[in-house]
Amino acid sequence: MIMDLVLKGDAVFTGLKDEPERLAVGIRGNRIEKVCPPEEMEPYIGPETDIRDYGGRLIMPGFFDGHEHAFLGGIFGRAADLSGCASEQEAARRVKDFADAHPELSWIIGTDWSNIEWGQARRPRKETLDALLPDTPVYLIDAEGHSAWLNSAAIALSGVADVEEFGDDLVARDPDGSPTGYIAETSMLMVARLAFDMPMPVQEVIFDEFQRRTASLGITSVSNIQCYQGSGIDVGNVAVVKQFEREGRLNVRFFFAAGLTGDLERPRRLRQEYDSDKVRFSGLKHIVDGTATGWTALLLEPYADKPDSVGSSRIPAEELARRVVDADREGFRVRMHACGDGSVRRALDCCELAQKRNGKRDSRHTIEHIEIIAKEDIGRFAQLGVVASMQPDHIGICEKFADNPYFARLGERRAAETWPIRSILETGAHVQFGTDFPIYDNNPMLALYRGTTRLFNDGRPEGGWNPSEKVTMAQLLKGYTAGSAYGAFMEDRVGTLEEGKYADIVVLDHNLFALNEAREILETAPVLTLMDGRIVYER
Repeated sequence: MIMDLVLKGDAVFTGLKDEPERLAVGIRGNRIEKVCPPEEMEPYIGPETDIRDYGGRLIMPGFFDGHEHAFLGGIFGRAADLSGCASEQEAARRVKDFADAHPELSWIIGTDWSNIEWGQARRPRKETLDALLPDTPVYLIDAEGHSAWLNSAAIALSGVADVEEFGDDLVARDPDGSPTGYIAETSMLMVARLAFDMPMPVQEVIFDEFQRRTASLGITSVSNIQCYQGSGIDVGNVAVVKQFEREGRLNVRFFFAAGLTGDLERPRRLRQEYDSDKVRFSGLKHIVDGTATGWTALLLEPYADKPDSVGSSRIPAEELARRVVDADREGFRVRMHACGDGSVRRALDCCELAQKRNGKRDSRHTIEHIEIIAKEDIGRFAQLGVVASMQPDHIGICEKFADNPYFARLGERRAAETWPIRSILETGAHVQFGTDFPIYDNNPMLALYRGTTRLFNDGRPEGGWNPSEKVTMAQLLKGYTAGSAYGAFMEDRVGTLEEGKYADIVVLDHNLFALNEAREILETAPVLTLMDGRIVYER
Protein backbone atom coordinates (compact mmCIF):
# COMPACT_ATOMS: atom_id res chain seq x y z
CA MET A 1 0.00 0.00 0.00
CA ILE A 2 1.46 3.33 -1.11
CA MET A 3 0.96 6.33 1.14
CA ASP A 4 -0.36 9.70 0.01
CA LEU A 5 1.51 11.56 2.75
CA VAL A 6 4.30 10.63 5.14
CA LEU A 7 5.24 12.74 8.15
CA LYS A 8 8.66 11.97 9.60
CA GLY A 9 10.26 13.33 12.72
CA ASP A 10 12.54 12.82 15.67
CA ALA A 11 9.74 13.85 18.06
CA VAL A 12 6.49 12.03 17.32
CA PHE A 13 4.14 11.88 20.30
CA THR A 14 1.64 9.12 19.54
CA GLY A 15 -0.18 9.49 22.86
CA LEU A 16 0.55 5.84 23.68
CA LYS A 17 3.74 6.62 25.62
CA ASP A 18 4.85 9.49 27.82
CA GLU A 19 7.67 10.69 25.54
CA PRO A 20 7.96 11.42 21.82
CA GLU A 21 9.79 8.97 19.56
CA ARG A 22 11.61 8.94 16.23
CA LEU A 23 8.86 7.70 13.92
CA ALA A 24 7.15 8.10 10.57
CA VAL A 25 3.38 8.38 10.15
CA GLY A 26 1.93 7.17 6.85
CA ILE A 27 -1.42 8.54 5.68
CA ARG A 28 -3.62 7.25 2.90
CA GLY A 29 -6.92 9.00 2.24
CA ASN A 30 -8.30 10.12 5.58
CA ARG A 31 -6.66 7.40 7.67
CA ILE A 32 -3.37 6.70 9.37
CA GLU A 33 -2.24 3.49 7.72
CA LYS A 34 1.26 3.04 9.13
CA VAL A 35 3.22 4.19 12.20
CA CYS A 36 6.76 2.88 12.34
CA PRO A 37 10.45 3.83 12.42
CA PRO A 38 11.29 5.92 9.33
CA GLU A 39 13.40 3.14 7.79
CA GLU A 40 10.45 0.77 7.79
CA MET A 41 8.27 3.25 5.89
CA GLU A 42 10.33 2.99 2.68
CA PRO A 43 8.28 0.17 1.06
CA TYR A 44 5.15 2.30 1.42
CA ILE A 45 6.54 5.34 -0.38
CA GLY A 46 5.83 5.82 -4.08
CA PRO A 47 6.72 8.48 -6.65
CA GLU A 48 3.60 10.51 -5.77
CA THR A 49 3.96 10.29 -2.00
CA ASP A 50 4.31 13.65 -0.29
CA ILE A 51 7.17 13.18 2.21
CA ARG A 52 7.72 15.76 4.95
CA ASP A 53 10.54 15.54 7.48
CA TYR A 54 9.96 17.77 10.50
CA GLY A 55 13.16 16.94 12.34
CA GLY A 56 12.91 17.94 15.99
CA ARG A 57 9.51 19.61 15.75
CA LEU A 58 6.68 17.85 17.57
CA ILE A 59 4.22 15.72 15.60
CA MET A 60 1.18 14.74 17.67
CA PRO A 61 -2.56 14.01 17.52
CA GLY A 62 -4.72 17.03 16.78
CA PHE A 63 -6.00 18.81 19.87
CA PHE A 64 -9.54 17.92 20.95
CA ASP A 65 -10.89 20.84 22.96
CA GLY A 66 -13.25 19.32 25.51
CA HIS A 67 -15.27 22.49 26.22
CA GLU A 68 -15.98 25.30 23.77
CA HIS A 69 -18.81 27.67 22.81
CA ALA A 70 -18.19 28.17 19.10
CA PHE A 71 -20.99 30.53 18.11
CA LEU A 72 -20.76 32.47 21.34
CA GLY A 73 -17.15 33.11 20.38
CA GLY A 74 -18.33 34.70 17.15
CA ILE A 75 -20.75 36.91 19.04
CA PHE A 76 -18.03 37.93 21.47
CA GLY A 77 -15.77 38.71 18.52
CA ARG A 78 -18.38 41.24 17.40
CA ALA A 79 -18.74 42.78 20.84
CA ALA A 80 -17.13 45.58 22.79
CA ASP A 81 -14.04 44.24 24.53
CA LEU A 82 -14.00 45.62 28.06
CA SER A 83 -10.90 43.83 29.26
CA GLY A 84 -8.22 46.12 30.58
CA CYS A 85 -10.64 48.85 31.66
CA ALA A 86 -9.59 50.50 34.89
CA SER A 87 -13.02 51.62 36.07
CA GLU A 88 -16.76 51.35 35.55
CA GLN A 89 -16.74 54.75 33.84
CA GLU A 90 -13.97 53.76 31.42
CA ALA A 91 -15.87 50.58 30.51
CA ALA A 92 -19.03 52.60 29.80
CA ARG A 93 -17.11 55.04 27.60
CA ARG A 94 -15.64 52.14 25.65
CA VAL A 95 -19.14 50.74 25.10
CA LYS A 96 -20.29 54.14 23.84
CA ASP A 97 -17.36 54.34 21.41
CA PHE A 98 -18.19 50.83 20.15
CA ALA A 99 -21.85 51.73 19.70
CA ASP A 100 -20.95 54.89 17.78
CA ALA A 101 -18.76 52.82 15.45
CA HIS A 102 -21.56 50.29 14.84
CA PRO A 103 -24.82 52.17 14.29
CA GLU A 104 -26.21 49.15 12.42
CA LEU A 105 -26.48 47.07 15.63
CA SER A 106 -29.86 46.83 17.35
CA TRP A 107 -28.21 45.47 20.51
CA ILE A 108 -24.82 46.40 21.94
CA ILE A 109 -23.03 43.42 23.45
CA GLY A 110 -19.86 43.68 25.50
CA THR A 111 -17.61 41.17 27.23
CA ASP A 112 -14.87 40.74 29.82
CA TRP A 113 -15.65 43.46 32.34
CA SER A 114 -14.57 42.80 35.91
CA ASN A 115 -15.26 45.00 38.90
CA ILE A 116 -12.50 43.01 40.66
CA GLU A 117 -10.01 44.27 38.09
CA TRP A 118 -11.39 47.78 38.66
CA GLY A 119 -10.64 47.44 42.36
CA GLN A 120 -14.33 48.01 43.00
CA ALA A 121 -16.40 45.90 45.38
CA ARG A 122 -19.69 47.43 44.20
CA ARG A 123 -21.22 45.98 41.07
CA PRO A 124 -21.78 48.31 38.09
CA ARG A 125 -25.06 50.17 37.69
CA LYS A 126 -27.47 50.94 34.87
CA GLU A 127 -27.18 54.72 35.37
CA THR A 128 -23.56 54.69 34.23
CA LEU A 129 -24.66 53.23 30.89
CA ASP A 130 -27.89 55.23 30.65
CA ALA A 131 -25.94 58.48 30.74
CA LEU A 132 -24.21 57.50 27.48
CA LEU A 133 -26.64 55.06 25.84
CA PRO A 134 -30.21 55.73 26.97
CA ASP A 135 -32.04 54.17 24.01
CA THR A 136 -30.08 51.24 22.52
CA PRO A 137 -30.26 48.09 24.69
CA VAL A 138 -26.87 47.13 26.17
CA TYR A 139 -25.93 43.64 27.40
CA LEU A 140 -22.43 43.39 28.91
CA ILE A 141 -21.24 39.94 30.04
CA ASP A 142 -18.62 39.72 32.77
CA ALA A 143 -15.23 38.02 32.42
CA GLU A 144 -16.54 34.69 33.77
CA GLY A 145 -19.73 34.66 31.74
CA HIS A 146 -22.08 34.26 34.70
CA SER A 147 -23.30 37.80 35.30
CA ALA A 148 -24.17 40.82 33.19
CA TRP A 149 -24.52 44.59 33.30
CA LEU A 150 -27.55 46.16 31.60
CA ASN A 151 -28.82 49.60 30.81
CA SER A 152 -32.45 50.59 31.36
CA ALA A 153 -33.37 49.92 27.72
CA ALA A 154 -32.22 46.29 27.98
CA ILE A 155 -34.03 45.83 31.29
CA ALA A 156 -37.28 47.16 29.84
CA LEU A 157 -37.08 45.28 26.53
CA SER A 158 -36.24 41.92 28.11
CA GLY A 159 -38.67 42.17 31.01
CA VAL A 160 -36.06 40.58 33.27
CA ALA A 161 -36.99 42.80 36.23
CA ASP A 162 -40.64 41.76 36.02
CA VAL A 163 -40.06 38.11 36.97
CA GLU A 164 -41.02 37.75 40.62
CA GLU A 165 -39.16 34.45 40.99
CA PHE A 166 -35.81 36.16 40.39
CA GLY A 167 -34.37 37.04 43.79
CA ASP A 168 -31.71 39.65 44.49
CA ASP A 169 -28.96 37.15 43.66
CA LEU A 170 -30.29 36.95 40.09
CA VAL A 171 -31.57 40.51 39.59
CA ALA A 172 -29.95 42.99 41.97
CA ARG A 173 -32.34 45.65 43.29
CA ASP A 174 -32.20 48.87 45.26
CA PRO A 175 -34.15 49.16 48.53
CA ASP A 176 -37.11 50.58 46.60
CA GLY A 177 -37.23 47.43 44.44
CA SER A 178 -35.92 48.98 41.22
CA PRO A 179 -33.25 46.97 39.35
CA THR A 180 -29.67 48.21 39.59
CA GLY A 181 -28.63 46.88 36.19
CA TYR A 182 -26.74 43.84 37.50
CA ILE A 183 -28.11 40.37 36.76
CA ALA A 184 -26.68 36.87 37.09
CA GLU A 185 -27.08 33.24 36.07
CA THR A 186 -30.59 32.15 34.90
CA SER A 187 -31.91 35.69 34.57
CA MET A 188 -29.40 36.25 31.77
CA LEU A 189 -31.37 33.88 29.52
CA MET A 190 -34.19 36.37 29.05
CA VAL A 191 -31.76 38.95 27.72
CA ALA A 192 -29.59 36.56 25.69
CA ARG A 193 -32.64 35.26 23.81
CA LEU A 194 -33.01 38.72 22.27
CA ALA A 195 -29.40 39.90 22.13
CA PHE A 196 -28.00 36.75 20.50
CA ASP A 197 -30.52 36.44 17.67
CA MET A 198 -28.53 36.09 14.42
CA PRO A 199 -29.55 35.57 10.77
CA MET A 200 -28.21 32.40 9.14
CA PRO A 201 -25.74 34.17 6.79
CA VAL A 202 -24.10 35.77 9.83
CA GLN A 203 -23.92 32.37 11.52
CA GLU A 204 -22.15 30.93 8.48
CA VAL A 205 -19.53 33.67 8.64
CA ILE A 206 -19.12 33.18 12.38
CA PHE A 207 -18.63 29.44 12.08
CA ASP A 208 -16.16 29.75 9.21
CA GLU A 209 -14.12 32.21 11.28
CA PHE A 210 -14.25 29.78 14.18
CA GLN A 211 -13.04 26.77 12.21
CA ARG A 212 -10.25 28.77 10.58
CA ARG A 213 -9.12 29.77 14.04
CA THR A 214 -9.24 26.23 15.42
CA ALA A 215 -7.23 24.94 12.46
CA SER A 216 -4.56 27.58 13.03
CA LEU A 217 -4.33 26.43 16.68
CA GLY A 218 -4.02 22.73 15.85
CA ILE A 219 -7.52 21.92 17.12
CA THR A 220 -9.11 19.20 15.00
CA SER A 221 -12.12 18.36 17.22
CA VAL A 222 -14.26 20.34 19.63
CA SER A 223 -16.84 19.40 22.21
CA ASN A 224 -19.19 22.31 21.82
CA ILE A 225 -21.74 23.52 24.35
CA GLN A 226 -24.44 24.60 21.92
CA CYS A 227 -26.93 25.64 24.58
CA TYR A 228 -26.64 28.89 26.51
CA GLN A 229 -26.27 28.54 30.28
CA GLY A 230 -27.54 24.94 30.08
CA SER A 231 -30.97 26.06 28.87
CA GLY A 232 -33.14 25.19 25.90
CA ILE A 233 -31.77 28.27 24.11
CA ASP A 234 -29.12 27.40 21.52
CA VAL A 235 -26.45 29.88 20.55
CA GLY A 236 -26.21 29.37 16.81
CA ASN A 237 -27.77 26.70 14.65
CA VAL A 238 -25.86 23.42 14.28
CA ALA A 239 -27.49 23.05 10.84
CA VAL A 240 -24.83 25.52 9.70
CA VAL A 241 -22.11 23.06 10.72
CA LYS A 242 -23.90 20.22 8.94
CA GLN A 243 -24.05 22.35 5.81
CA PHE A 244 -20.27 22.81 5.94
CA GLU A 245 -19.89 19.04 6.22
CA ARG A 246 -22.15 18.40 3.22
CA GLU A 247 -20.21 20.92 1.14
CA GLY A 248 -16.84 19.43 2.10
CA ARG A 249 -15.78 22.64 3.88
CA LEU A 250 -15.67 21.39 7.46
CA ASN A 251 -12.23 21.74 9.06
CA VAL A 252 -13.03 20.62 12.61
CA ARG A 253 -15.01 17.72 14.07
CA PHE A 254 -17.97 19.11 15.97
CA PHE A 255 -19.55 17.24 18.89
CA PHE A 256 -22.27 19.27 20.53
CA ALA A 257 -24.45 19.27 23.64
CA ALA A 258 -27.97 20.64 23.98
CA GLY A 259 -29.67 21.73 27.19
CA LEU A 260 -30.85 19.25 29.83
CA THR A 261 -34.29 20.79 30.13
CA GLY A 262 -36.26 17.72 31.19
CA ASP A 263 -37.87 17.38 27.75
CA LEU A 264 -36.17 14.54 25.86
CA GLU A 265 -38.14 14.77 22.62
CA ARG A 266 -35.76 17.20 20.94
CA PRO A 267 -32.61 15.32 22.07
CA ARG A 268 -34.05 12.15 20.55
CA ARG A 269 -34.37 13.93 17.21
CA LEU A 270 -30.90 15.46 17.45
CA ARG A 271 -29.38 12.05 18.17
CA GLN A 272 -30.87 10.65 14.98
CA GLU A 273 -30.19 13.69 12.79
CA TYR A 274 -26.58 14.38 13.81
CA ASP A 275 -24.66 11.11 14.01
CA SER A 276 -21.62 11.32 11.76
CA ASP A 277 -17.99 11.22 12.84
CA LYS A 278 -17.72 14.90 11.95
CA VAL A 279 -20.94 16.42 13.29
CA ARG A 280 -22.52 14.54 16.15
CA PHE A 281 -24.98 15.18 18.94
CA SER A 282 -23.04 14.34 22.07
CA GLY A 283 -25.22 14.76 25.11
CA LEU A 284 -27.11 17.13 27.38
CA LYS A 285 -25.76 19.95 29.53
CA HIS A 286 -27.01 21.62 32.69
CA ILE A 287 -25.50 24.27 34.93
CA VAL A 288 -25.72 23.26 38.58
CA ASP A 289 -24.19 26.38 40.11
CA GLY A 290 -22.33 29.58 39.25
CA THR A 291 -18.82 30.71 40.12
CA ALA A 292 -16.98 31.24 43.38
CA THR A 293 -15.89 34.76 42.49
CA GLY A 294 -19.56 35.76 42.17
CA TRP A 295 -20.55 33.90 45.38
CA THR A 296 -22.85 31.69 43.27
CA ALA A 297 -20.82 28.46 43.29
CA LEU A 298 -22.50 26.01 45.67
CA LEU A 299 -20.19 25.21 48.60
CA LEU A 300 -20.34 22.71 51.42
CA GLU A 301 -19.29 25.41 53.89
CA PRO A 302 -20.04 29.16 53.85
CA TYR A 303 -17.93 31.66 51.94
CA ALA A 304 -15.10 33.11 54.00
CA ASP A 305 -16.09 36.65 53.04
CA LYS A 306 -19.85 35.99 53.06
CA PRO A 307 -20.41 33.74 56.06
CA ASP A 308 -24.19 33.79 55.72
CA SER A 309 -24.05 32.10 52.29
CA VAL A 310 -22.94 28.79 50.77
CA GLY A 311 -23.83 30.00 47.29
CA SER A 312 -26.74 28.68 45.30
CA SER A 313 -27.85 26.04 42.84
CA ARG A 314 -29.43 26.81 39.50
CA ILE A 315 -31.85 23.92 39.95
CA PRO A 316 -33.39 22.11 42.96
CA ALA A 317 -31.52 18.91 43.82
CA GLU A 318 -34.59 16.73 43.28
CA GLU A 319 -35.29 18.17 39.83
CA LEU A 320 -31.66 17.79 38.73
CA ALA A 321 -31.66 14.18 39.89
CA ARG A 322 -34.91 13.48 38.01
CA ARG A 323 -33.54 14.94 34.78
CA VAL A 324 -30.24 13.07 35.04
CA VAL A 325 -31.91 9.74 35.80
CA ASP A 326 -34.44 10.17 32.97
CA ALA A 327 -31.74 11.13 30.45
CA ASP A 328 -29.50 8.26 31.57
CA ARG A 329 -32.36 5.82 31.17
CA GLU A 330 -32.55 6.73 27.47
CA GLY A 331 -28.81 6.44 26.93
CA PHE A 332 -27.89 10.12 26.86
CA ARG A 333 -24.59 11.43 28.15
CA VAL A 334 -25.12 14.18 30.74
CA ARG A 335 -22.70 17.03 31.39
CA MET A 336 -23.02 19.21 34.49
CA HIS A 337 -21.32 22.53 35.19
CA ALA A 338 -20.22 22.33 38.82
CA CYS A 339 -17.61 24.73 40.24
CA GLY A 340 -18.17 24.50 44.00
CA ASP A 341 -17.57 21.44 46.16
CA GLY A 342 -21.27 21.36 47.02
CA SER A 343 -22.35 21.24 43.38
CA VAL A 344 -19.65 18.70 42.47
CA ARG A 345 -20.98 16.41 45.20
CA ARG A 346 -24.54 16.97 44.02
CA ALA A 347 -23.59 16.11 40.42
CA LEU A 348 -21.74 12.96 41.53
CA ASP A 349 -24.75 11.97 43.63
CA CYS A 350 -26.96 12.27 40.53
CA CYS A 351 -24.64 10.01 38.54
CA GLU A 352 -24.62 7.47 41.36
CA LEU A 353 -28.41 7.59 41.62
CA ALA A 354 -28.72 7.01 37.86
CA GLN A 355 -26.63 3.85 38.20
CA LYS A 356 -28.76 2.60 41.07
CA ARG A 357 -32.03 3.30 39.25
CA ASN A 358 -31.08 2.32 35.71
CA GLY A 359 -28.15 -0.04 36.12
CA LYS A 360 -24.50 0.65 35.45
CA ARG A 361 -23.54 1.34 31.84
CA ASP A 362 -20.80 3.08 29.88
CA SER A 363 -22.50 6.46 30.22
CA ARG A 364 -19.46 8.76 30.41
CA HIS A 365 -21.43 11.39 32.26
CA THR A 366 -19.23 14.41 32.77
CA ILE A 367 -18.72 17.10 35.38
CA GLU A 368 -17.39 20.41 34.10
CA HIS A 369 -14.86 22.74 35.77
CA ILE A 370 -14.50 21.26 39.32
CA GLU A 371 -12.76 24.27 40.81
CA ILE A 372 -13.22 23.00 44.36
CA ILE A 373 -13.92 19.46 45.53
CA ALA A 374 -14.07 17.76 48.92
CA LYS A 375 -11.23 15.28 49.31
CA GLU A 376 -13.63 12.43 50.02
CA ASP A 377 -15.30 13.00 46.63
CA ILE A 378 -12.14 12.87 44.48
CA GLY A 379 -12.13 9.09 44.18
CA ARG A 380 -15.78 8.96 43.15
CA PHE A 381 -14.99 9.99 39.55
CA ALA A 382 -13.11 6.75 38.91
CA GLN A 383 -15.54 4.67 41.00
CA LEU A 384 -18.57 5.92 39.07
CA GLY A 385 -16.90 6.20 35.65
CA VAL A 386 -17.60 9.94 35.55
CA VAL A 387 -15.39 12.05 33.27
CA ALA A 388 -13.74 15.12 34.81
CA SER A 389 -13.74 17.94 32.26
CA MET A 390 -11.29 20.62 33.38
CA GLN A 391 -9.85 23.80 31.90
CA PRO A 392 -6.31 24.40 33.21
CA ASP A 393 -6.13 28.01 32.02
CA HIS A 394 -8.86 28.88 34.53
CA ILE A 395 -6.19 28.64 37.21
CA GLY A 396 -4.90 32.04 36.07
CA ILE A 397 -8.19 33.72 36.90
CA CYS A 398 -6.71 37.23 36.86
CA GLU A 399 -3.52 38.86 35.59
CA LYS A 400 -1.74 39.21 38.93
CA PHE A 401 -1.58 36.56 41.62
CA ALA A 402 -1.90 39.27 44.27
CA ASP A 403 -5.42 39.97 42.95
CA ASN A 404 -6.48 36.32 43.21
CA PRO A 405 -10.00 36.48 44.74
CA TYR A 406 -10.07 32.86 45.91
CA PHE A 407 -8.28 33.55 49.17
CA ALA A 408 -10.96 36.06 50.15
CA ARG A 409 -13.83 33.86 48.96
CA LEU A 410 -12.64 30.53 50.34
CA GLY A 411 -10.03 31.24 52.98
CA GLU A 412 -6.51 29.81 53.03
CA ARG A 413 -7.45 26.16 53.58
CA ARG A 414 -9.93 25.77 50.74
CA ALA A 415 -8.00 28.05 48.38
CA ALA A 416 -5.12 25.58 48.74
CA GLU A 417 -7.31 22.82 47.28
CA THR A 418 -8.53 24.51 44.11
CA TRP A 419 -8.32 22.94 40.61
CA PRO A 420 -7.17 19.51 41.85
CA ILE A 421 -6.18 18.20 38.42
CA ARG A 422 -3.39 15.90 39.53
CA SER A 423 -5.36 14.48 42.45
CA ILE A 424 -8.19 13.44 40.13
CA LEU A 425 -5.82 12.02 37.51
CA GLU A 426 -4.01 9.91 40.09
CA THR A 427 -7.23 8.07 40.97
CA GLY A 428 -7.35 6.67 37.45
CA ALA A 429 -10.34 8.77 36.46
CA HIS A 430 -10.83 9.82 32.87
CA VAL A 431 -9.98 13.51 32.46
CA GLN A 432 -10.55 15.67 29.41
CA PHE A 433 -9.10 19.15 28.94
CA GLY A 434 -10.45 22.21 27.16
CA THR A 435 -10.66 25.96 27.38
CA ASP A 436 -14.26 27.21 27.79
CA PHE A 437 -13.75 29.47 24.76
CA PRO A 438 -14.62 32.35 24.46
CA ILE A 439 -14.65 32.90 28.21
CA TYR A 440 -10.97 31.96 27.90
CA ASP A 441 -8.74 31.90 24.82
CA ASN A 442 -8.81 28.54 23.03
CA ASN A 443 -5.09 28.51 22.27
CA PRO A 444 -4.05 25.12 23.74
CA MET A 445 -0.63 26.50 24.70
CA LEU A 446 -2.19 28.61 27.43
CA ALA A 447 -3.69 25.55 29.09
CA LEU A 448 -0.45 23.60 28.69
CA TYR A 449 1.52 26.40 30.31
CA ARG A 450 -0.95 26.85 33.15
CA GLY A 451 -1.28 23.14 33.87
CA THR A 452 2.46 22.50 34.04
CA THR A 453 3.39 25.65 35.97
CA ARG A 454 0.24 26.86 37.77
CA LEU A 455 1.60 30.39 37.39
CA PHE A 456 -0.40 33.57 36.83
CA ASN A 457 0.52 35.90 33.97
CA ASP A 458 2.82 37.91 36.25
CA GLY A 459 4.92 34.78 36.84
CA ARG A 460 3.69 34.44 40.41
CA PRO A 461 3.63 32.76 42.80
CA GLU A 462 7.09 31.28 42.76
CA GLY A 463 6.76 27.55 42.21
CA GLY A 464 3.10 27.86 41.18
CA TRP A 465 -0.22 28.09 43.01
CA ASN A 466 -0.91 24.80 44.79
CA PRO A 467 2.15 23.24 43.12
CA SER A 468 1.30 19.70 44.24
CA GLU A 469 -1.43 19.77 41.60
CA LYS A 470 0.93 20.41 38.67
CA VAL A 471 0.72 17.81 35.92
CA THR A 472 3.21 16.66 33.32
CA MET A 473 3.24 17.64 29.67
CA ALA A 474 2.38 14.07 28.69
CA GLN A 475 -0.64 14.05 31.03
CA LEU A 476 -1.88 17.33 29.61
CA LEU A 477 -1.45 16.29 25.99
CA LYS A 478 -3.18 12.97 26.58
CA GLY A 479 -6.11 14.68 28.29
CA TYR A 480 -6.27 17.25 25.50
CA THR A 481 -6.43 14.55 22.81
CA ALA A 482 -7.37 11.02 23.86
CA GLY A 483 -9.11 12.24 27.02
CA SER A 484 -11.59 14.40 25.16
CA ALA A 485 -11.98 11.74 22.48
CA TYR A 486 -12.98 9.27 25.20
CA GLY A 487 -15.59 11.69 26.53
CA ALA A 488 -17.13 11.88 23.06
CA PHE A 489 -17.04 8.07 22.52
CA MET A 490 -14.46 8.62 19.76
CA GLU A 491 -11.34 7.09 21.33
CA ASP A 492 -11.29 4.29 18.76
CA ARG A 493 -11.16 6.82 15.90
CA VAL A 494 -9.19 9.89 17.06
CA GLY A 495 -6.99 11.04 19.94
CA THR A 496 -3.82 9.02 19.31
CA LEU A 497 -1.58 8.33 16.32
CA GLU A 498 -2.47 4.71 15.62
CA GLU A 499 -3.01 2.71 12.47
CA GLY A 500 -6.64 2.77 11.35
CA LYS A 501 -7.53 6.03 13.06
CA TYR A 502 -8.48 9.23 11.28
CA ALA A 503 -5.54 11.36 10.23
CA ASP A 504 -6.16 14.26 12.63
CA ILE A 505 -2.63 15.53 13.26
CA VAL A 506 -0.83 18.71 14.24
CA VAL A 507 2.85 19.57 13.81
CA LEU A 508 4.19 22.17 16.26
CA ASP A 509 7.22 24.37 15.64
CA HIS A 510 8.73 23.42 19.00
CA ASN A 511 9.13 20.11 20.79
CA LEU A 512 7.13 20.69 23.98
CA PHE A 513 9.20 18.01 25.72
CA ALA A 514 12.55 19.71 25.06
CA LEU A 515 12.07 23.37 25.98
CA ASN A 516 14.60 25.35 27.97
CA GLU A 517 11.97 27.16 30.03
CA ALA A 518 8.23 26.95 30.54
CA ARG A 519 7.40 30.28 28.89
CA GLU A 520 8.55 28.81 25.56
CA ILE A 521 5.29 26.86 25.62
CA LEU A 522 3.51 30.17 24.97
CA GLU A 523 5.74 30.79 21.93
CA THR A 524 4.86 27.42 20.37
CA ALA A 525 2.42 27.27 17.44
CA PRO A 526 1.35 24.85 14.67
CA VAL A 527 3.07 24.72 11.31
CA LEU A 528 0.66 22.09 9.94
CA THR A 529 -2.82 20.86 10.86
CA LEU A 530 -4.48 17.85 9.25
CA MET A 531 -8.12 16.97 9.80
CA ASP A 532 -9.44 13.80 8.20
CA GLY A 533 -6.25 13.53 6.18
CA ARG A 534 -6.69 16.97 4.64
CA ILE A 535 -4.39 19.93 5.23
CA VAL A 536 -6.58 22.59 6.85
CA TYR A 537 -3.75 24.87 8.00
CA GLU A 538 -0.11 25.34 7.02
CA ARG A 539 2.50 28.02 7.48
